[in-house]
Formats: sequence, C-alpha cells, structure tokens
Amino acid sequence: MTTLDEERLSGLRQLVPPVLSPPIGDVYRRAARLRRRRQAYQATGLIGMVTAGALAFTVGPRLLDDRPTGAPTSSAPAVPELSCLNAVTTSPLPVWARTGFTPPDQAIAHVTGSQGNIVGVLFGDLHAPPAAGQGNKILWVARVAGGSGDPDLKIHATLNGSDLAVDRVVTGGPGPSGVDVPQAGCWTFTLTWSGHQEEVALPYSVP
Repeated sequence: MTTLDEERLSGLRQLVPPVLSPPIGDVYRRAARLRRRRQAYQATGLIGMVTAGALAFTVGPRLLDDRPTGAPTSSAPAVPELSCLNAVTTSPLPVWARTGFTPPDQAIAHVTGSQGNIVGVLFGDLHAPPAAGQGNKILWVARVAGGSGDPDLKIHATLNGSDLAVDRVVTGGPGPSGVDVPQAGCWTFTLTWSGHQEEVALPYSVP
C-alpha cells in the first residue's frame, strides 16, 4: 500500500463514527434484567393458571348442580306406578292362557303383566267397596309355573299417588281369586309367585 493510499484510508476512518461496545459488566447486568423480567412474566402466568384452576374447582359443582342447599332430591320408587289408562284390554287372551275358555279365541277383559308372563282375567268391573252381589273376581293365569320360592301368589297392592298399600295372598299360586281393596282408584299390583315377579295396573271404581 502506498503512502497516498494510507492517507486516504486514514481520512475515511475519521468520517465513520466509532462503534462503541458496552463494557462487559453492562452486558451481564442487561441480561440479568431480561432474565428477571421473563421470570416475573412466567410467575404471573402461573399464578393466573392456579387461580383459574381454583375457581374451576369452586364453581364447577355449582354449575353441575345449582339446586339450593337442602333442596329435596327425587328418587325413583322401588316399584314404579303403572297407569290404568288402557290397562284393561278386551280381546282374545294369549294362546297359552286360553285353556278352559270356549270358544278359546273369544274377546274377554283382562290385564297383562309387565313381563307378559301372567294375565288377570276380569269377570266384571272392579269396585271399592265391592258392589252388592258381585265380587271382584280375577282369574290369574301364569305362563311360567313352578320354580323356586313360595308357590303362593302374593299380591302387594299400592294406590297410585298415595302411601296406601295392602297385601293379599292367593293360596296355591295363580288361579281364581277375589281381590278387594279399601279405596277406589288406580292400583299397582306387584305379583310374586314361585320366584317370579311382575306388575299390573288395575282400576277400581266406586259402585
């Protein structure tokens, strides 16, 4: 490089402002401040998450169940009430229940058990109290006979919409019976025999 070139380069260097590097201590201090800021932001976010989680545990049950404390809860009864609407059918009996009827396919009033394995054949309307000179005659015919348990047909009758209940027994199992109840209304009968159980609905009216 010639002397002239060195002079020109020296002149150009004087025109360019110097780039000042901060002292090494300032660099560390700036890095430390940035690190503390990031930690503060992260801590704030974590606190927000913890607070939101706590609110979720506190509010969650209220959102799922907003009933006032101490409000009664509904529970299904052990035996659901059956409706008497269309409970009594006037039509031919099931084929397995026609023994002794002539003609076997005649239409006759009857009720059918909830599982379809027992019918109650009605010989007239049912009344509470019983009508004069007419009993509440029901012929019980079971599709399934025998099995374990007491062979007697046990009837637990409950008046729909009340706590009134009575028990009756047909000795020897399903067959002819006269079932009286203390009050008119729609009754749900729970029938138990030889390890089997079904329900029927029977309407009793005032004579």
